[in-house]
Amino acid sequence: MLVALPTIWHDVGGGRHSLEDLLRELEEDFPDLATDRDRLRDALDLPATASEQARERLLALPAETRSAEMPRARFDDEPDSEYEPYWA
Repeated sequence: MLVALPTIWHDVGGGRHSLEDLLRELEEDFPDLATDRDRLRDALDLPATASEQARERLLALPAETRSAEMPRARFDDEPDSEYEPYWA
């Protein structure tokens, strides 16, 4: 997923940005992205994964994880607060 959605993985689930817009912006910032991505996939022997498929897998992860296994964080200055996981 990180190879298919580098640096934008955290933005694809919020619904604020379309995947197409995020990918276009990423490719503008990193013009060699496709070549670098292919080299990394080859070096790690990873299958090519479409961005849409990687997004679907990423968004499915919280549903596959029981809430008891979700990481929780509390802040010292707010003892009653708990971290809300992405897309849960």
